[in-house]
Amino acid sequence: MSAARIARQEWPFALVVAVIVVGLLLVSFVSRHWLRGVIVIAGGFALAAVLRLALSPQQAGLLAIRGRGFDAFCFALVGVLAVIFGELLPRA
Repeated sequence: MSAARIARQEWPFALVVAVIVVGLLLVSFVSRHWLRGVIVIAGGFALAAVLRLALSPQQAGLLAIRGRGFDAFCFALVGVLAVIFGELLPRA
């Protein structure tokens, strides 16, 4: 299987990872706006939930772990928890 074919098949996973990496970079390098980075990370997990619901298991690729509903629930839960924990942390 060629690298180009794998890249085409795994675009949902790559998109989610890219969003989460952007959020991690915001948290790491823009210290004044770390909460924005947490929100971007949570948005990445929300995107994963939406993509998992919208795509078939073959199209979802690496986002498909268990059943569609369970995966979407877990991705959404992690996104919501990231926002809650981000809001609970003290601001300097």
